[in-house]
Amino acid sequence: MPALYEIAAEHRAAMHQMADMADLPEEVITDTLAGIDGEFDAKAISVAAVIQNLNAEALAMKEAEARMAARRRATENRAKHLKEYLLSNMIFMKHTRIKCPEFDINIKSNPPSVKVIDEQLIPDFFKTTKEVVSVDKTAIKRAAGCPGVEIVHNKSLSIK
Repeated sequence: MPALYEIAAEHRAAMHQMADMADLPEEVITDTLAGIDGEFDAKAISVAAVIQNLNAEALAMKEAEARMAARRRATENRAKHLKEYLLSNMIFMKHTRIKCPEFDINIKSNPPSVKVIDEQLIPDFFKTTKEVVSVDKTAIKRAAGCPGVEIVHNKSLSIK
């Protein structure tokens, strides 16, 4: 079976050829185009079926990714909790280093960090202002456009 684009090109070529033949009966034109249209529709249905299968496969992958991400987060959280548990107990026991053949466990001092308790009390000298500009696309669509934009009407394919 030819590819979809080949069938479309065949349809276009047949229309051009038959347009040049003034003495061609209308029944021949109708039958020829109907045959090509039927072949095109059958191929389009096959392509749509492949699209639906690929979409179903992609959805299954997305769901598996979500399950794996949730499992990864749970594993990371468990490791973080155990690390905090080990740190607090080593501090309590006043153990700063534990050695074993596989690895060393050390308590290290991190560089100082700032924890903001009340932002209102911080002097303006220590603050910076960020200006965020965003475009209200909905308002632009309601106004039917404005300078600097182009209203685009795209097409999409629906397979149900």
